[in-house]
Amino acid sequence: MIWKRVDMARLLARLVVIALLPSLFGCDGKTDQQAESTAPFEGVEIQIAVPAGMGFDSRLQSVIAEWEARTNGTAKLVEYELHPGQAVAVPSGSVLSIVPLNTVSHRIVEGQSVVAQYDAIPASQQSDAWLQWHDVFKGLRENVGSAGGQASIVPLSCDTLVCVFRQDLLSKAKLEPPRTWDEYDRLVQQLDQWAPSLVAAEPWSDDFRVTMFLARSVSYARHPDNYSVFFDIRSGRPLIDSPGFQIGLAESVAAIKRLPKACLTMSPSDCVREVVEGRAAIAIGIPSLEPASADSAKRDAKQDHVVGSCRLPGSRRVFNHSTSGWEELPRGQVNHVPLVGFSGFAAVVENTATHTQAAAARNMLRTISIEGAPLPREAVGLVRKSQMNRIANLLAASETRLHPQEIQLYLNAVSESLNDTRLVTEIPVAGADRFKLSLREMLDQAIGDESVSVPEQLDQQVKAWTSLVSEVGQEVVRRSYRFSLGMR
Repeated sequence: MIWKRVDMARLLARLVVIALLPSLFGCDGKTDQQAESTAPFEGVEIQIAVPAGMGFDSRLQSVIAEWEARTNGTAKLVEYELHPGQAVAVPSGSVLSIVPLNTVSHRIVEGQSVVAQYDAIPASQQSDAWLQWHDVFKGLRENVGSAGGQASIVPLSCDTLVCVFRQDLLSKAKLEPPRTWDEYDRLVQQLDQWAPSLVAAEPWSDDFRVTMFLARSVSYARHPDNYSVFFDIRSGRPLIDSPGFQIGLAESVAAIKRLPKACLTMSPSDCVREVVEGRAAIAIGIPSLEPASADSAKRDAKQDHVVGSCRLPGSRRVFNHSTSGWEELPRGQVNHVPLVGFSGFAAVVENTATHTQAAAARNMLRTISIEGAPLPREAVGLVRKSQMNRIANLLAASETRLHPQEIQLYLNAVSESLNDTRLVTEIPVAGADRFKLSLREMLDQAIGDESVSVPEQLDQQVKAWTSLVSEVGQEVVRRSYRFSLGMR
């Protein structure tokens, strides 16, 4: 008999699943008949919740069809409305949900904000044959991925800010990339000495203003021995007026004064483009993954213009909440604290799923998160060590127009940041969108009104946040914050 190629492929796929059956069902005493089945998920239906209007539904149809043919399971896509920064309400009956990273700590259930609860990933399903859990960068895996103290959240994308600069000009002036914010500020202040006629660029647009402020502040505010950064983990009291944030606000306002006014409308990808196209010598940003258009100009590969990248600067001093005092780090050490979670997506298995549904969902998730499913651009990013080549290829074809060596420098900076276990998620609590809006209003005032001092600005802000804590619910804020930090 001549076998059709597609039939042979399906048979081989099913044989692989059979080999994985012991890890599939763990030690729950499944019957021999189940273990011998060539269709381990026959009769199992999973509902997959995805954000509406982003293209998840159309892009995942082929993935679902292949999965159903391979496993004899059934998968149904359902959409939910996504409002930026707000907690999501996934449809009832969902087993696998794709949600924004900045909402994973909390949910909307029956109109109320509650702490999220997910099904933990069994050790057997963290293996290379399943979700390759240890392929996820360590900082991301142990922080974002292990909310609630157990592996349960699988990152799909996670934008990460880096510092980009004209490596050729720095080298010519015998200068080094900045390791601290003090060093970064000196480079910006001395641009006329090492990069005459060029400027610095930072993304201080309305939509990104809060993230830039927090990205600069957290290296001062997040002590390695402290959990509490934005809120007190015991009481839920806001800490946005702490000395670390005071330094961050003062430096942010001073930095904005040195930058071109155009930075007040720039996005992270705009800032990178300023360096690539030769208008800026140093910037904070994120390269765009959007494909280059057919008529976009290409950079001359032979020019001396070289774009370098390094992780965001840190600080050599940090505020310790336990002692209520500043600490200087030993000579040569820097407190780098990457800020993440301001964008990106993750996949979770709901805790209402049965054991078999959860296994089926993670079998599907392997294809989505590891095997290169055609996800929307917002859900594609570097979160795993094994993805370096894939993201490098996307960048090579993107509108950013980085050269291969420059792409590698950028990916190295991102991987270094996401491997760092000091990593902090941006305001990871119930009501995050409201806390962020309040912070943005404060920043708007701080940028435009110098008559109010930094301590006064943050004193007003902590009062505003305290009111929001009462409105959202002090216990919900406290518990969602502890959940995001890996605590119960």
